[in-house]
Amino acid sequence: MVSLQSKIFKGAEARKPATSTLDKLERQFCQHQWWDEGQGWKNILNNLRLIIQPTIFFHLIAPWLKVFQIPMLKQGFFHLINIINKFNAYVPDG
Repeated sequence: MVSLQSKIFKGAEARKPATSTLDKLERQFCQHQWWDEGQGWKNILNNLRLIIQPTIFFHLIAPWLKVFQIPMLKQGFFHLINIINKFNAYVPDG
């Protein structure tokens, strides 16, 4: 699955033209200080890990947010997760 995210596979099929909003979002993902620009499967795996971290971290901290009500923290996580969910991963269709 991870190797399917590589540029070789992404370029193998014609994709819909990216909108400027998606281009901007992809550039923002690359600005993360731990984003790995390499093209190997390990580099891609590390980037996918970065993308899923906010969701995992929210679920780890959620029990504490039930004990100590911090609504702005919860809203911040939801906002970040909504942005992360816009990441356009490559899914082969055939």
